[in-house]
Amino acid sequence: MKKKLAIALLGICTIATLQALKPWEQKEQVPTLQLKEGVTFVDKNPGDVHIFFDAHGVLVERTLWTFIKGGMFNLFATKETFKEKAYLAGQFVQVLCNPNFYRGLRDLLGNPKGKNKITESYLNMIGALGYKDVREALIQFANNVFVTNRDILPLLAKLKSRGYNLHLFSNIGAEIFEDAQQRNLFPELFGDKGYFEHNTINFTAPESGTYTTWKPQPEAYTQALSNAGAQAEESIMIEDKLKNLPTVLGIKAAQKKKTRATQKTEQWTAGILYRNQNEAENAFKELGLIN
Repeated sequence: MKKKLAIALLGICTIATLQALKPWEQKEQVPTLQLKEGVTFVDKNPGDVHIFFDAHGVLVERTLWTFIKGGMFNLFATKETFKEKAYLAGQFVQVLCNPNFYRGLRDLLGNPKGKNKITESYLNMIGALGYKDVREALIQFANNVFVTNRDILPLLAKLKSRGYNLHLFSNIGAEIFEDAQQRNLFPELFGDKGYFEHNTINFTAPESGTYTTWKPQPEAYTQALSNAGAQAEESIMIEDKLKNLPTVLGIKAAQKKKTRATQKTEQWTAGILYRNQNEAENAFKELGLIN
């Protein structure tokens, strides 16, 4: 039994490490900027323009080093004494041995809206099984493996100084976002003097524990616009995943993924596929938002 558990834990660590390497993968060679024909923001009132930023891969980034240092070395940071840490380790083993955990995974993966994308749904399921300490540790782990993408801060400062409305539009869960704020992990972004106070979707945790709205579902874009008081024709998205930019022009994402979700989504004015800071700044210059 111990040997099987060790193999299982090793497998989980290996998968997580490979996930951490994803930022190094070659991204799709597609245009950075997606526009409705003839779009320009030069003559628009900045107070009417709303710019929505994704979090992971745009505002915060993950590397192998941040995963090892911030995640694996701090997985038990929620506990102070060796006895508490040993107890938490035992709880992790119990989760992996609990058949109800795997039933919960099956139910979440079989979500009628498709594969559930909100990490916090899985953590809430673990908490509902009675493993509150494991849930707390994993929520912190979800934040510890990321650091602020400092390259984007000058762009945020320029946009804010010109009076544009900046919003967070991410599949991050409400309590994971709250943990980042409470521990002041990304103060330049989410702190008292940061640019984003809350997420425009799922900024409250669902009573059921299971999130039902996330990108690229049409409901997520409608909810983000409504919560921000924005109009689609005055809104811009900046994303690191093409599949989450289905609203611009009906766009190539909808052509690549022929799903009802992408084809029914509202069309926004512009979308920027974030690959690096220089390309992002050039895209904003092309829109006439910055000089």
